[in-house]
Amino acid sequence: MAEAIKRKRGMGFETNCKGINQHGPTPAAYPGRNEEGMKRLYIAVTEKQNNKFYAYWISATSSDNLLSKLSNPKLIHANAYGTRKEAASVAELWNQSYKNNGTYLFAN
Repeated sequence: MAEAIKRKRGMGFETNCKGINQHGPTPAAYPGRNEEGMKRLYIAVTEKQNNKFYAYWISATSSDNLLSKLSNPKLIHANAYGTRKEAASVAELWNQSYKNNGTYLFAN
């Protein structure tokens, strides 16, 4: 690691290690953050249309206006999760429940 670090005058450290530059770790080095370094949230939501339901997930960053993201008047549930996998799993579970109850929006 010592070979990878070069001291720069007054600028801190610069490395050739993945995910680190002269200003510290890059946003890509942190899971769950986008390129600008903002924390990403994944939100499982349910829409109600004509007494039928459909669940899916949406993503948002820590700088997004959540009221704007969730402004769809058909939304009746919204739960935030730290990973896309968690939100997708919950949405799929909700959709399966709607199918079992006969209230799934896209049922044949």
